[in-house]
Parts: sequence; C-alpha cells; structure tokens
Amino acid sequence: MDYSHILKQHDWQRIFDALPFPVYILNNDFSLYFSNKTSTQLHKQVTGHIFSLPCYKSETAKENIPNVCPFRSKGASQQTITHTVFIEELNKQYHITCSPLFDDAGNIDKIIHVATDISEVQDIKKKAEEHELQYQKLFENHISGFALHKIVCDDSGKAIDYIFLEANPAFEVITGMAVSSIIGKRVTEVFPQTEEYWIKNYGNVALTGTPFSFENYSKSMDKYFQVHAYCPKPGHFAVVFNDITENQKNIKKIKEQEDRLHAIISQAPDAIYLADFEGAIITVNQKACDQTGYTHEELLQLTILDIDSNFNSKDQVLQIRDAIPSEGSITIQSIHKRKDDTEFPVEIRIALLYINEQQHIIGFVQDITQRKQHQQEIFLHNSRLESLYAISQYHIQDTASFLDYVLNEVIKLTESTIGYIYYYNEETELFTLNSWSKEVLNDCMVVEKQTTYELAKTGIWGEVVRQRKPIIINDFTAPNPHKKGYPQGHVTLNSFASAPIFIDSKIVAAVGVANKKTDYTQTDIMHMQIVMDSAWKIVERQRLFEELIIAKEQAEENNALKTAFLANISHEIRTPMNAILGFSDLLTADEQSNEEREYFISIIKQSGKQLLRVINDIIDIAKISAHAIKPDMRICDISYIVSNSVEIVKQQQYSKLQKNVSIHIQEGFSNIQIQSDPVRLQQIFTNLISNAVKYTPQGTVEIGTIPYTDDYICIYVKDTGIGIPNEFHDKIFELFRQVNANQTIEGTGIGLNITQGLIQLLGGTIWVESEEGKGSTFYVTIPNKRVEQQLDVSPQSPKTTIPDWSAKTICIAEDNIHAFTLLEILLAPTHATLLHACNGKELLALCVSHTIDVILLDIHMPVMNGSEAMKELQAQGNTIPVIAQTAYTLSEDIEYFYELGCKAHISKPIQKNILFTLLAQYL
Repeated sequence: MDYSHILKQHDWQRIFDALPFPVYILNNDFSLYFSNKTSTQLHKQVTGHIFSLPCYKSETAKENIPNVCPFRSKGASQQTITHTVFIEELNKQYHITCSPLFDDAGNIDKIIHVATDISEVQDIKKKAEEHELQYQKLFENHISGFALHKIVCDDSGKAIDYIFLEANPAFEVITGMAVSSIIGKRVTEVFPQTEEYWIKNYGNVALTGTPFSFENYSKSMDKYFQVHAYCPKPGHFAVVFNDITENQKNIKKIKEQEDRLHAIISQAPDAIYLADFEGAIITVNQKACDQTGYTHEELLQLTILDIDSNFNSKDQVLQIRDAIPSEGSITIQSIHKRKDDTEFPVEIRIALLYINEQQHIIGFVQDITQRKQHQQEIFLHNSRLESLYAISQYHIQDTASFLDYVLNEVIKLTESTIGYIYYYNEETELFTLNSWSKEVLNDCMVVEKQTTYELAKTGIWGEVVRQRKPIIINDFTAPNPHKKGYPQGHVTLNSFASAPIFIDSKIVAAVGVANKKTDYTQTDIMHMQIVMDSAWKIVERQRLFEELIIAKEQAEENNALKTAFLANISHEIRTPMNAILGFSDLLTADEQSNEEREYFISIIKQSGKQLLRVINDIIDIAKISAHAIKPDMRICDISYIVSNSVEIVKQQQYSKLQKNVSIHIQEGFSNIQIQSDPVRLQQIFTNLISNAVKYTPQGTVEIGTIPYTDDYICIYVKDTGIGIPNEFHDKIFELFRQVNANQTIEGTGIGLNITQGLIQLLGGTIWVESEEGKGSTFYVTIPNKRVEQQLDVSPQSPKTTIPDWSAKTICIAEDNIHAFTLLEILLAPTHATLLHACNGKELLALCVSHTIDVILLDIHMPVMNGSEAMKELQAQGNTIPVIAQTAYTLSEDIEYFYELGCKAHISKPIQKNILFTLLAQYL
C-alpha cells in the first residue's frame, strides 16, 4: 500500500523528524522505507549498522535482516514485538519496538521501528519496564482504548461498582488486561484497589447522562489516563481513554529541565543579558546584577547603551547586531559601567536567538579584570625573569659590587627611585650597610653618614625585622607611631616598601625601595623578595664554596683523627675482651685451684667493667650529639660525689696508685650542696681524675675548690703529669683528639669531649691551664643552685635479704637464651615460678594460659617484638605490671617504653640489687 499520500496529508515526516528518538519504517521486503532525522544522524555515528540491523543500502546485507527482524513472512506474528540492542560504538542500549502495518488484504505491508535510548534506566524494575512497554504499544499504534460498562448501585441508588461489558483490542494494549478475562466482571474484582474517585465519577455519568472528561492517575495500574466518559444508554457508560503516563512524565521532565536550566542560568559564572533587536534589555541573570550593582528590575528598565561605555549611540549597537552571523557568535571586549559609575573590563560573546519567530540578542558577559591583571603580571614576570637571568649570569668578583647590581635591578622592577640593602645580624641586632643607590648618594646631604645601626634605634624601616614581614607605606608624610624621624639632609621619602631576606628562618638582610610614582603593592614586594632570594642564594653559594675548601681541609684532618680513634677503640675493646675470653677458657681447666679461679673471675669482672666503660663512653657521645641527655636535677653533696669519684678511680687504677701516684682532696668541700645531676657530676669528676692519674707517670693529683662567683662554684683537678702544649689547649676537647697518639697510654680520645658536653649540659664551663712537662690543671664551673634542705649522705648498709617469692609467677620474655639463663640463675634463690617466652606471640599466649604477677619484657625480639606485644596487651586490657629489661638506654627510648604502658625500666647488663628492688615493688 502506498502511504505517501498519508505522509503528505498529515505531514508525518515533519512529526517524526521532530521526535528526539530514532524512528524508521521497513517495507515488507525489509528494505528501508523511511527514517527520521534522529535515526539518520545516529546512523552516521555507527559504522555499518543501524541499531544492530545491517545497512539497508547494501543488497547483500538484506540477507541478514530476517535474522533480526521478526516479521519475515506473512505467517509471522502480527503483533507488536520489542527487543533490546547494545551499540558498542555509542556505549548505549536501545529498546526497539517493531509494529506491523497491514494492507487491505490483511498482510504485513510496512514495519514501524521506534528506538528508545534506555541507557539511563537499565535498573528500572520489571514492573516499570512492562508499563513502559505498554506505553510504547499505545504510542506506536496511536489507537485509543474503548470500553463499555454497566453501573452497579446499592439499594439507595448510589454507584458502588461497575461491570465490564465490552472492550476493544487497544484496551488490552493500554491496560495489559486480556479482554476475555474481564468481560462480565466487576471492576473491584479486576482491580481490587480501584479508587472511589473512578466509581463516583463514572456513576454520575451513567445515572445523569452528563459526559465527563478528565485526566487522572490510576493507582491500581500506576498510570495516568486521559478519559472521556459518556452515557450511551441509561445505567451505562462508555469510556474512550488514552495512556498519558509518558506525557505526564515528559511534562515533569520538561519542568525539571526548565528548573535546571533556570538554575544553571541563575548560577552561571558569567552575566547573561537577553535584549531585543533594538538593544533594550529583556531579562538578565543574577550574575549581571552582581556585576553592575543594579537590581533585576532596574536592569530591565535599561538598554545596552546604559551599561556599556564603548557604545555611545544606538547605531553602534545596531552595527554590532548586524555583524553577528546567523549561526554562531562573535566575541568583543568592552567596558561596562556599574551603578556607582565605576567601570570594569569585560569580554562579551554575542549571538542571535529566535523567540516566537522574533530575533533577539543574547550576550554572555565575563568580567576580565583579573585577566587584565594577569596579563600585567605576566609582563612583570617576564621582566623579573630577565632580571633573574641577568643576575644568574653575573660574574661575582666581590659580594658588595654584586649586591649593588642586584639593588639596581630591584629598583628597576619596582619602578622606584632609590633603594638600599642592609645586612642584619640577629644575634647582635645590628644593621650594616651594603648598598645605597646612586641617587641616594647624590641627593643625601647628611654630614656624618652612618653605616651601622642598632635595631632598637631604627625607626619605621626597622619594622621589617621587628615584625618579620614586609612593610608598605604609600603616604610617608602621614603620622606613624613607628617613625623616629631622619637626620637633617636625608633624602625626602614620599612612599616606601621594604622586605626582610630570610635564610633558614633567620633574617640576614633587609632591602628597601622608595618614591615610586604609583602606590606600592604586594606584587612589588614579591618582585623584591624573589630577586633578593635568588641573589642571596648566589651569595650563599659563593660563601659555601669558600667554606667548602676550609671544610675539605678539616674533613681530611677529621678522617685522620677518626682513623686513630678507631684504632684506639679497637684496642680498648679487644684488650678487656682478650682478658675475658682468655681467663674464661682457663676457668674450664680442671687443674686450677679455687684461689686461682677467684682471681681469674675478678680479672674477668674488672675487664668487663672496663669494656662497659668504653661502651658507655661511645653511647654518651651519641647521646650528647643527639641532645638526648636530660639532667636529673637533685640535691648534690659535692664532697660526697668527689670522694666517690676518687674511690672509683682507685679501683680502676689500683696498681698505679699503689706505686707511683697519690690523690689528695683539699679541705673545703664540706657543706657544698647544690641542685644538679649527681650521676653526671660523678661521671665528670671520675673522667677528670682518671685522666690526671693516667697522664701522671709519678707524682700527685689534687682536687679542690677556688673562690669564683656567687652564681657558680669552681672545682679544679690538678696533676703533676706530662702537661699539654699551648696549641692543644682547645683541641683536646674535640672529638677523637689526643695530644700524642703515639704514647702508650690507654684511652679512646673521647673522654674530655664527653666531659665538656656534660658540663655544658649542666650549665657550666671547663678550661685547662697547662705547660708541657709541668702538669695540668682543669677548672670546672657548675651553677651554684643552693638548696635549703640538707642531703643525708651517710652510708647505708646494703640489703642482702633474699625475698621469698615462691607464691609468685614471673614471665621472662627474652629471645637470647644466655640473657634468660642469667635471669633464671639470679631469681632461683627467690623460688619464684619462671615462665619463658621467646617472642611477643609466646608471651601473649602465656598471659592467657597462666596467672602471671609480673613480666620482664625484652624489646628486641623476633616474630613479635616487645613494643608490639605491649600494644597488644594494652589493647586486651591486660593489667599485669611490665618491666622493660633491654639494652636500649637513651632517654627517648625509656620515655617510649613508659608511653607503651611499662611500669619500670632496667638496663642491660642486669644488676642483681636493682632487679630485686624493682621486682619487689610489684610482687
């Protein structure tokens, strides 16, 4: 059948072309009869296919069409069929509806295909998809539903139900109900949830004969219907209805789109103006009001001439209008005026817009003030780069001339007239002049020109240091509390800008410029700082290069000292280790007597203590270097501490003191009690006395005090030994330094460095007076922080009682079997039950399976270390007291153990009395 006259008559092509979704019609031989614009445009984007159907322009392609089109023969189904396809090139999924059109003989003549993009609704529930399919059928067939009903009334004549008498096929398409299944049934049987609204209105039509047209939502079918109801005979009513669900959804979508469009326009970053063809403003968005300061109503009373400074006449507006292409836009730059008559630069994109077939002008206006500023900044940036490049290429002969050159570049960049650069020393708080610009020197009439200034005596230009930030004053004549005036003959200042120069957070210089024709801004400050920072890096690089040469020489000397130190350390470690290992082997021999064994054990103990002193010295060096030692300030009796130090040295160097050297303590130490760290004081005096004995082949060592000041006490250690040459008086306190490394005197060369570090830690000083061959005297000053309460230093007898812990359980977490064995032997006399865990995991398991009174926890263990185990115990809410027993002795390590939850800490090597004292607190 030829449908061309129908298309022409009803202008279906125009209707289909206006549809936003693809529509195409196939002949009964599956060749393409018609496709709308959307389908054609989409076809161009898909190579070789239209919605999974092969291209119909190819004859060979038609062979494949029957595989995808369901209407292949006269015997095919004559109902509407749908299917879904996915187009990879578009990454979209389409729902395709195929509906047959029949000729007069009832054969399929044409097949209408409608494709709907369902990419955004793939997750719609099955019921919603069925409703969508019903809508598609209605839309494709363009046939209204029809049904005839008989009203049912109660005894009072009120309509309470109605019966289905007859319905057309479209009814099935629209409602999804088979006609045969509803004929003769009441609506409350078919749709139990039917609203009273339908029965009431239909009853009024059937009983009064008054027709009624309405649109309403059916909850039972979840659809909107457009219904016309009339009374064909009394007690009956017929309805002609259409499913307008999709229309309602579209209206809702359009409303939502309009709302979104309105929101987008309202919140657009650019101002939007809609004007008629004469330039009168019709509407604007909020941004236009914000830009100009006018209200929306005020702008609607204006024309383009009122807000654009570049348009002086209506003809100019018309010229711009005529220059706009029919399709596309033009962009111009102009100046807009605000309500307060201030102006700002804008860029306008102008296009034509047809509304109700009348031309209008739409303009998108962007405030380009920042863009203009950025362009100016780019220009200044390029100038700055040129200056930086010139500075980087400058051949430095001396720092002063280089900084003179840099100052001229800063003056040029900031468009200033004069300037200066002053060095600044934060420690002395002194400014020292490096550079004044030539103009200053020419105009300055000050008779006595000053080159050095104290910060406290500077006026407003010193604020950059006091406030540690740049200063800008654009009216120097205005009163300012920081001004202190300048000497007679000084160059007149109209405006001023200055900035500090930082190196490693310290101010090293100040740069200032003055008398710019326009106001100084932060951009000027930025230029000054960038140029000066770069210049100062060059100055620092030059200084560092010079220092590098000196450092290289010092490094070579230090390497030699370190080599000697390592040799000494090796000797100091191997010597006692040799005795320990050697006499340990002798202890295993059967022929040794008990006296010999005790003698060997005493040598092993003495060697062990000597080795521990070397290790402690090395650790102290690390602690002092890392500032990890914190003084434990207590009441200290100096006489008691000095006496203890002498006793320690006597034990260390017993044989030498017996034969060749005597130690004398001067009277005068009695009743000297101060607030200090007794452990570190004893370490200091032990080192000094030990050194005095060590370097005195024969003679005496004297310890005494001399009057010093009220705030400090001064103690000296004097010997009659070999003395120290004058050139070594300062060097002996350096690390690894020994006066004569070839001497056969034991030592690592770090003792005096440790001593000096500890004295400085306590707030004191140390120096030496010595002459080679005539002995040495070391003087130590300690802050005299007096105390009112006297310290009882009378000796106390040590506790020797072995506790009975037979009812207690101690868990030892220790991976080193020897360390565990030592603790096991030490604790054996207490009869305590001992549990052994080799790592943190075993400890956690023992805490679950046993009742434990205290835990001795090593930190460095495999599998799970002590720190991890402690965290897990805390997380479990375990309250067993934990004592950290470890070789970690730095103060920050010990603090960390307490933070983990440890109750106490004991350092390795373990001392029995300390161990028992700690355990007694928790058992």
